[in-house]
Amino acid sequence: MIEDIDPLLRENTMTDDKLENLRQHFRMLDNNKAVSELLIYRINFSNANIFQSLAPMLQKNRRLVNFILDQCELGLIGVSSLSFLLRKSSSIKHIYLIYNGNGNDSIGVLVAALNMLPELEVLDLERNRIGMHGCCILANMLKHPISEMKRIGLQYNRIDDEGAAISENSLRNNTKVTHMDLELKPDHFKAKSAFAK
Repeated sequence: MIEDIDPLLRENTMTDDKLENLRQHFRMLDNNKAVSELLIYRINFSNANIFQSLAPMLQKNRRLVNFILDQCELGLIGVSSLSFLLRKSSSIKHIYLIYNGNGNDSIGVLVAALNMLPELEVLDLERNRIGMHGCCILANMLKHPISEMKRIGLQYNRIDDEGAAISENSLRNNTKVTHMDLELKPDHFKAKSAFAK
């Protein structure tokens, strides 16, 4: 079963009514143990700390494997709340945080939570704002892997050739990651389009 949450009809404003409706929707999922994929699309979480409403579902549902936030503006507050939420789940294997505005300031917070997910296999951070500092934080995580991560997607971030080299070098002694996607905008950088062992 896949739960697709797009209650704001592609609007990016979060009024009190919409916020309460979203909380109620999350609460209705508390006892649903059949959802294997949760997709949240185009919701602005940057000023709304509502991820806690999902915590009971993540604690109870051991079938939830895929967690997807697509085009949700998170900000540091949102990433902090998300990190708290992810620590409640032991079943999530695939995390897709695509086009969410995550930058260098939020990667450290996120990585701390990811290190609490030993079953994590896929991390996709496509189309965010990750630059050199974020690459260094992720590289440190990859040098000392705690999870079973096999794939990491960093395509279309703010990663230059030096950041790409740091990311690739972090895998020299990592025997778990088999694919790292560093596809960059070809008119800006010369970095390889992909790295695979």
